[in-house]
Amino acid sequence: MSRLIPYRQGICIPRHIGLGDPHNPLAVQVSKLAPPRFVHSSSILGGDGGTKETLQRMRKWWLHDAPYLRKFTGRLVAGLVDNERCAVKDFLCESRKVYDWVKTNVRWTRDIREHETVQSPVMTLENRFGDCDCLTSLLNAMYNSIGYETMAVAGDLRPDTNEFSHVWSRVNVPSLGWVSVDPSDPRARFGWESPKGTRRMTINDDGQIAVVPL
Repeated sequence: MSRLIPYRQGICIPRHIGLGDPHNPLAVQVSKLAPPRFVHSSSILGGDGGTKETLQRMRKWWLHDAPYLRKFTGRLVAGLVDNERCAVKDFLCESRKVYDWVKTNVRWTRDIREHETVQSPVMTLENRFGDCDCLTSLLNAMYNSIGYETMAVAGDLRPDTNEFSHVWSRVNVPSLGWVSVDPSDPRARFGWESPKGTRRMTINDDGQIAVVPL
């Protein structure tokens, strides 16, 4: 395992970043008590141990930031962001709407070179960019904030090293069960999952990690 590099950047979020502010069309509203935003970067870790550590960091962030994203996510599914409202208890509409918004509005961008970079969902939402780890953490935090159970899934094994190279989300939609939602793969649609690889590593909201063969 590589030595962790003590690189952390923390910036306090303003108490209110106004959603719908005519002077800031890209602004979002998270909470009156917004958390600090951090990027935690370390030298790249190899093997399943590195993947496990990354998934644990992601889970920490999505659970921590979910309460701060509730207002924005609630307004999104209520149609107050784009005037397309989901009916009450239309869970399929809600889950699709959250996924479509993240996939459309948050850009996939590579990690810092030679570093595994995991930023908080609030930071990803404000910056509107992040890698697959960051987009998945944001998606899970938004789902958690309105009551959905989630997990992160690592897959797409590298053929030369058999290491995981990609991560996405699954959301538990009432009456449908677990649905794969990949916000960073251009091929992805709601319910689509990459077919690559022979196994998956998952972590759920409770912190349970499993390695599942395909």
